[in-house]
Amino acid sequence: MQKKKVICLAILSFFPLVVLASDVGNILPYQTYRDFSENKGEFSPGATNIPLYNKNGTLVPFE
Repeated sequence: MQKKKVICLAILSFFPLVVLASDVGNILPYQTYRDFSENKGEFSPGATNIPLYNKNGTLVPFE
């Protein structure tokens, strides 16, 4: 019985990590996040000084 509890606790402890792994912010359009994660579009390897625009089309300043 103790072994089942330990296994169950171990499995459940990983669920919060999985949920946060797919969390994206609400500042940029979702497609921008996808392009960044897949190195597509303007985020091709070697690209520099990429402007980021929010959902309203205004430039997002990053420091």
